[in-house]
Order: sequence, then C-alpha cells, then structure tokens
Amino acid sequence: MNTEFSLMLKSIRISHGYKQFQYAKILGCEPSYLSALERGKKEPPKPYKLEQMIQRMNLSEDQAQRLRNAAEYRINNIKIPRESNEVVREMCVQLNKKLSSITIAQARLITQVLSVEPEEFRM
Repeated sequence: MNTEFSLMLKSIRISHGYKQFQYAKILGCEPSYLSALERGKKEPPKPYKLEQMIQRMNLSEDQAQRLRNAAEYRINNIKIPRESNEVVREMCVQLNKKLSSITIAQARLITQVLSVEPEEFRM
C-alpha cells in the first residue's frame, strides 16, 4: 500500500495533537477507516474525498499539495491509455516488472528524462 501517504497522514494528525477518533470525526470518516489509512491497509482516498479531507485538516497549501502528491501513488491510478503505441506499452510493462528493484538514482534519471519536452529530442 501507500506508505508515504500513510506516514504523512499520521504525522499531520499527531502534529495537530489529535487522537485517531478525534481526527476521524473532524475528517468525516470512521475511526477504523482512518486507522486503516494510517497503517497503509487502505489505499488513499479518491481525489474528491481527499479534497474534502484536506479542507477539514487546516493544512498549509504546501502540506495539502504534498498530501495530494503522496495520494497519487495509488496503485490503481496507473493506467496505460488504449491509444498508446506498442513501444510505450512495452516500456510500461518492463518498468512495472522492475519497480521493486529500481534505485533512487534510476528513479531520478527516469523522472528527469520524462520531464524533457518531446521537441527537445528532435534531431
């Protein structure tokens, strides 16, 4: 599950000085759901629900954006568009196979390559 999101959510709650049942009430969810989120047993909420929770959390915009980013790591958010070409689909399959062994340096390099605009690759 999403450890980054879980740790961040728990850290926010603790920094605000709330017990789980108190924070669950503020967020508008069941204490068992909040507990499962904090333990990484549940995936982060869908975007609309996350936005509702963020509004109730009294976060700075930076904190809210970091929480949104952490929630984007939901496994079921990764979709390969049908119109993707065969090379892109194969790259996604190969990347998926290697995810558990990719180093931080490799991940940074892949991220850097993906941030380059396509026209910069033209020769």
